[in-house]
Amino acid sequence: MGYNKRVVKNINEAQRSEETTDYKDCTFFIGGNDLEMRAIKELLEQSGIEAENIVDSNLGWGAKASDYESQIGKALSQGRIPVIIELNEDIELPQDKTCISVDHHGERSGEPSSILQVCKLLGIEPDRRIELIAANDTGWIPGLRATEASDEEIRNIREEDRRMQGFDAELESISEKLANEAEIDEERGLAIAKDLPISKFAGIKDRIAERGIYNVICLASPQGDSQQGEMEFQGDGVICQELNEKYSGWSGGEGLGKPGGIAFWGGYPENPEQVIEDIETALTE
Repeated sequence: MGYNKRVVKNINEAQRSEETTDYKDCTFFIGGNDLEMRAIKELLEQSGIEAENIVDSNLGWGAKASDYESQIGKALSQGRIPVIIELNEDIELPQDKTCISVDHHGERSGEPSSILQVCKLLGIEPDRRIELIAANDTGWIPGLRATEASDEEIRNIREEDRRMQGFDAELESISEKLANEAEIDEERGLAIAKDLPISKFAGIKDRIAERGIYNVICLASPQGDSQQGEMEFQGDGVICQELNEKYSGWSGGEGLGKPGGIAFWGGYPENPEQVIEDIETALTE
Protein backbone atom coordinates (compact mmCIF):
# COMPACT_ATOMS: atom_id res chain seq x y z
CA MET A 1 0.00 0.00 0.00
CA GLY A 2 1.58 3.29 -1.06
CA TYR A 3 1.61 6.70 0.52
CA ASN A 4 -1.41 8.88 -0.06
CA LYS A 5 -0.04 11.22 -2.73
CA ARG A 6 -2.12 14.12 -1.44
CA VAL A 7 -0.06 14.28 1.73
CA VAL A 8 3.38 13.40 0.41
CA LYS A 9 5.32 16.29 -1.05
CA ASN A 10 8.60 16.41 -2.89
CA ILE A 11 11.03 19.22 -2.20
CA ASN A 12 9.68 21.57 -4.86
CA GLU A 13 6.08 21.10 -3.71
CA ALA A 14 7.09 21.68 -0.10
CA GLN A 15 8.84 24.92 -0.94
CA ARG A 16 5.95 26.16 -3.09
CA SER A 17 3.54 25.51 -0.23
CA GLU A 18 1.85 28.45 1.48
CA GLU A 19 3.39 27.12 4.67
CA THR A 20 7.15 27.62 4.77
CA THR A 21 9.03 24.38 5.41
CA ASP A 22 11.75 24.93 8.02
CA TYR A 23 14.19 22.06 7.93
CA LYS A 24 14.65 22.37 11.68
CA ASP A 25 11.06 21.18 12.00
CA CYS A 26 11.91 18.01 10.05
CA THR A 27 12.96 14.53 11.07
CA PHE A 28 15.07 12.85 8.40
CA PHE A 29 14.91 9.13 7.63
CA ILE A 30 17.98 7.81 5.78
CA GLY A 31 17.62 5.29 2.95
CA GLY A 32 19.79 2.40 1.77
CA ASN A 33 23.45 2.82 2.56
CA ASP A 34 25.68 4.20 -0.19
CA LEU A 35 27.97 7.17 -0.70
CA GLU A 36 25.13 9.60 -1.36
CA MET A 37 23.30 8.58 1.82
CA ARG A 38 26.47 8.98 3.91
CA ALA A 39 27.08 12.43 2.41
CA ILE A 40 23.47 13.45 3.08
CA LYS A 41 23.80 12.38 6.70
CA GLU A 42 27.00 14.43 7.02
CA LEU A 43 25.23 17.47 5.55
CA LEU A 44 22.40 17.16 8.04
CA GLU A 45 24.82 16.87 10.95
CA GLN A 46 26.81 19.87 9.74
CA SER A 47 23.59 21.89 9.40
CA GLY A 48 22.90 21.54 13.10
CA ILE A 49 20.11 18.95 12.90
CA GLU A 50 19.91 17.24 16.27
CA ALA A 51 20.99 13.62 16.29
CA GLU A 52 17.55 12.45 17.41
CA ASN A 53 16.08 13.93 14.21
CA ILE A 54 18.45 12.03 11.90
CA VAL A 55 17.17 8.45 11.91
CA ASP A 56 19.49 5.93 10.29
CA SER A 57 19.13 2.16 10.73
CA ASN A 58 21.99 1.49 8.29
CA LEU A 59 19.59 -0.15 5.83
CA GLY A 60 20.59 -1.82 2.58
CA TRP A 61 19.32 -1.21 -0.93
CA GLY A 62 15.59 -1.71 -1.25
CA ALA A 63 14.99 0.10 2.03
CA LYS A 64 11.32 0.77 2.77
CA ALA A 65 9.45 3.42 4.68
CA SER A 66 7.92 0.64 6.77
CA ASP A 67 11.41 -0.04 8.13
CA TYR A 68 10.92 3.22 10.02
CA GLU A 69 7.17 2.99 10.57
CA SER A 70 7.24 3.42 14.35
CA GLN A 71 9.78 6.27 14.20
CA ILE A 72 7.78 8.07 11.49
CA GLY A 73 4.68 7.73 13.65
CA LYS A 74 6.57 9.19 16.61
CA ALA A 75 7.76 12.17 14.55
CA LEU A 76 4.21 12.84 13.36
CA SER A 77 2.89 12.65 16.92
CA GLN A 78 5.44 15.30 17.91
CA GLY A 79 4.24 17.61 15.12
CA ARG A 80 7.41 17.16 13.10
CA ILE A 81 7.69 16.77 9.31
CA PRO A 82 9.14 13.41 8.24
CA VAL A 83 11.57 13.58 5.32
CA ILE A 84 11.88 10.12 3.79
CA ILE A 85 15.01 9.77 1.68
CA GLU A 86 15.05 7.05 -0.99
CA LEU A 87 12.61 4.80 0.85
CA ASN A 88 10.12 2.66 -1.04
CA GLU A 89 6.70 4.03 -0.23
CA ASP A 90 4.90 1.02 1.23
CA ILE A 91 2.91 2.52 4.11
CA GLU A 92 0.26 5.21 4.47
CA LEU A 93 0.45 8.34 6.56
CA PRO A 94 -2.45 9.93 8.48
CA GLN A 95 -4.63 12.05 6.21
CA ASP A 96 -4.07 15.23 8.22
CA LYS A 97 -0.29 15.13 8.18
CA THR A 98 2.34 15.76 5.57
CA CYS A 99 5.83 14.54 4.80
CA ILE A 100 8.51 15.24 2.21
CA SER A 101 9.70 12.51 -0.10
CA VAL A 102 13.24 12.77 -1.48
CA ASP A 103 14.10 10.44 -4.36
CA HIS A 104 15.32 10.32 -7.95
CA HIS A 105 14.62 6.74 -8.99
CA GLY A 106 11.89 5.03 -11.00
CA GLU A 107 9.18 7.48 -11.99
CA ARG A 108 11.21 10.32 -10.45
CA SER A 109 14.40 9.63 -12.42
CA GLY A 110 14.22 13.01 -14.15
CA GLU A 111 14.57 14.86 -10.84
CA PRO A 112 17.85 16.10 -9.33
CA SER A 113 19.81 13.65 -7.20
CA SER A 114 18.67 13.20 -3.62
CA ILE A 115 21.66 15.05 -2.22
CA LEU A 116 20.88 18.10 -4.37
CA GLN A 117 17.25 17.98 -3.21
CA VAL A 118 18.42 17.94 0.41
CA CYS A 119 20.79 20.85 -0.31
CA LYS A 120 17.81 22.81 -1.62
CA LEU A 121 15.80 22.09 1.52
CA LEU A 122 18.74 23.10 3.74
CA GLY A 123 19.52 26.19 1.66
CA ILE A 124 23.06 24.96 0.95
CA GLU A 125 25.00 25.74 -2.21
CA PRO A 126 26.57 22.46 -3.42
CA ASP A 127 30.37 22.38 -3.38
CA ARG A 128 32.55 20.39 -5.78
CA ARG A 129 32.38 17.22 -3.72
CA ILE A 130 28.59 17.33 -3.55
CA GLU A 131 28.43 17.94 -7.31
CA LEU A 132 30.62 14.88 -7.92
CA ILE A 133 28.56 12.70 -5.56
CA ALA A 134 25.37 13.83 -7.29
CA ALA A 135 26.77 13.19 -10.77
CA ASN A 136 28.03 9.78 -9.69
CA ASP A 137 24.70 8.74 -8.20
CA THR A 138 22.58 9.78 -11.17
CA GLY A 139 24.95 9.35 -14.09
CA TRP A 140 27.68 6.91 -13.01
CA ILE A 141 31.07 7.35 -14.74
CA PRO A 142 29.64 9.08 -17.86
CA GLY A 143 27.85 11.50 -15.52
CA LEU A 144 31.12 12.25 -13.74
CA ARG A 145 32.88 12.81 -17.05
CA ALA A 146 30.14 15.28 -18.01
CA THR A 147 31.20 17.41 -15.04
CA GLU A 148 34.76 17.40 -16.44
CA ALA A 149 35.89 15.32 -13.49
CA SER A 150 39.52 14.25 -13.67
CA ASP A 151 40.47 10.57 -13.81
CA GLU A 152 41.63 10.87 -10.21
CA GLU A 153 38.33 12.40 -9.07
CA ILE A 154 36.39 9.66 -10.84
CA ARG A 155 38.56 6.92 -9.39
CA ASN A 156 38.29 8.33 -5.87
CA ILE A 157 34.52 8.80 -5.96
CA ARG A 158 33.89 5.34 -7.40
CA GLU A 159 36.22 3.68 -4.88
CA GLU A 160 34.55 5.55 -2.04
CA ASP A 161 31.11 4.56 -3.32
CA ARG A 162 32.11 0.90 -3.55
CA ARG A 163 33.47 0.96 0.02
CA MET A 164 30.10 2.23 1.20
CA GLN A 165 28.52 -0.73 -0.60
CA GLY A 166 30.71 -3.14 1.35
CA PHE A 167 33.58 -3.72 -1.06
CA ASP A 168 36.78 -4.88 0.62
CA ALA A 169 40.15 -5.87 -0.87
CA GLU A 170 38.99 -9.42 -1.58
CA LEU A 171 35.83 -8.33 -3.38
CA GLU A 172 37.79 -5.77 -5.38
CA SER A 173 40.21 -8.49 -6.49
CA ILE A 174 37.37 -10.83 -7.47
CA SER A 175 35.66 -8.00 -9.38
CA GLU A 176 38.82 -7.21 -11.33
CA LYS A 177 39.18 -10.85 -12.37
CA LEU A 178 35.52 -11.10 -13.43
CA ALA A 179 35.71 -7.83 -15.37
CA ASN A 180 38.71 -9.15 -17.31
CA GLU A 181 36.77 -12.31 -18.15
CA ALA A 182 33.70 -10.46 -19.45
CA GLU A 183 32.64 -11.01 -23.05
CA ILE A 184 33.21 -7.82 -25.05
CA ASP A 185 31.07 -7.04 -28.11
CA GLU A 186 32.99 -4.19 -29.70
CA GLU A 187 30.45 -3.71 -32.50
CA ARG A 188 27.60 -3.06 -30.06
CA GLY A 189 29.76 -1.41 -27.40
CA LEU A 190 28.53 -4.03 -24.95
CA ALA A 191 30.14 -6.11 -22.22
CA ILE A 192 28.49 -9.23 -20.79
CA ALA A 193 29.57 -10.83 -17.51
CA LYS A 194 27.58 -14.01 -16.75
CA ASP A 195 27.50 -16.83 -14.21
CA LEU A 196 28.92 -14.48 -11.60
CA PRO A 197 29.57 -15.85 -8.10
CA ILE A 198 28.77 -12.44 -6.58
CA SER A 199 25.77 -10.13 -6.79
CA LYS A 200 27.66 -6.90 -6.09
CA PHE A 201 28.37 -5.67 -9.61
CA ALA A 202 29.81 -2.17 -9.14
CA GLY A 203 33.45 -3.30 -9.15
CA ILE A 204 32.91 -5.19 -12.41
CA LYS A 205 30.98 -2.41 -14.15
CA ASP A 206 33.43 0.29 -13.09
CA ARG A 207 36.43 -1.56 -14.45
CA ILE A 208 34.71 -2.23 -17.76
CA ALA A 209 33.66 1.42 -17.99
CA GLU A 210 37.28 2.45 -17.58
CA ARG A 211 37.76 0.91 -21.05
CA GLY A 212 35.09 3.24 -22.44
CA ILE A 213 32.33 0.60 -22.58
CA TYR A 214 29.21 1.93 -20.87
CA ASN A 215 26.69 -0.79 -21.80
CA VAL A 216 27.29 -3.58 -19.30
CA ILE A 217 25.24 -6.67 -18.48
CA CYS A 218 25.95 -8.48 -15.22
CA LEU A 219 24.21 -11.76 -14.39
CA ALA A 220 24.84 -13.63 -11.15
CA SER A 221 24.27 -17.32 -10.64
CA PRO A 222 21.26 -18.07 -8.37
CA GLN A 223 22.28 -17.29 -4.81
CA GLY A 224 20.58 -17.59 -1.44
CA ASP A 225 16.84 -18.20 -1.55
CA SER A 226 16.38 -16.88 -5.10
CA GLN A 227 15.81 -19.38 -7.90
CA GLN A 228 16.90 -16.76 -10.43
CA GLY A 229 20.19 -14.92 -10.47
CA GLU A 230 20.23 -11.19 -9.97
CA MET A 231 20.71 -9.29 -13.22
CA GLU A 232 21.59 -5.71 -13.98
CA PHE A 233 22.07 -3.69 -17.13
CA GLN A 234 23.79 -0.34 -16.94
CA GLY A 235 23.79 1.62 -20.14
CA ASP A 236 21.43 3.13 -22.71
CA GLY A 237 18.59 4.95 -20.94
CA VAL A 238 15.90 4.05 -23.46
CA ILE A 239 16.76 0.34 -23.22
CA CYS A 240 16.66 0.53 -19.40
CA GLN A 241 13.18 2.04 -19.56
CA GLU A 242 12.00 -0.66 -21.96
CA LEU A 243 13.40 -3.40 -19.72
CA ASN A 244 11.65 -1.91 -16.72
CA GLU A 245 8.33 -1.85 -18.55
CA LYS A 246 8.71 -5.40 -19.89
CA TYR A 247 10.32 -7.19 -16.95
CA SER A 248 9.59 -4.96 -13.95
CA GLY A 249 12.41 -4.86 -11.35
CA TRP A 250 14.12 -1.61 -10.42
CA SER A 251 15.57 1.25 -12.45
CA GLY A 252 17.03 4.72 -12.15
CA GLY A 253 19.57 7.22 -13.37
CA GLU A 254 19.09 10.66 -14.87
CA GLY A 255 19.21 9.18 -18.38
CA LEU A 256 16.31 6.76 -17.84
CA GLY A 257 14.10 6.81 -20.94
CA LYS A 258 16.30 9.39 -22.68
CA PRO A 259 18.03 8.72 -26.02
CA GLY A 260 21.77 8.85 -25.43
CA GLY A 261 21.26 8.84 -21.66
CA ILE A 262 22.84 6.47 -19.17
CA ALA A 263 20.68 4.62 -16.64
CA PHE A 264 20.36 1.23 -15.00
CA TRP A 265 17.83 -1.58 -14.74
CA GLY A 266 17.92 -4.63 -12.48
CA GLY A 267 15.81 -7.60 -11.56
CA TYR A 268 15.49 -11.37 -11.26
CA PRO A 269 14.18 -12.37 -14.71
CA GLU A 270 13.01 -15.93 -15.28
CA ASN A 271 14.65 -15.95 -18.71
CA PRO A 272 17.83 -13.85 -18.54
CA GLU A 273 19.00 -15.04 -21.95
CA GLN A 274 15.91 -13.41 -23.47
CA VAL A 275 16.76 -10.18 -21.67
CA ILE A 276 20.29 -10.31 -23.07
CA GLU A 277 18.89 -10.92 -26.55
CA ASP A 278 16.55 -7.94 -26.16
CA ILE A 279 19.47 -5.71 -25.18
CA GLU A 280 21.64 -6.91 -28.05
CA THR A 281 18.81 -6.35 -30.54
CA ALA A 282 18.12 -2.87 -29.22
CA LEU A 283 21.79 -1.90 -29.42
CA THR A 284 21.97 -3.22 -32.97
CA GLU A 285 18.96 -1.15 -34.00
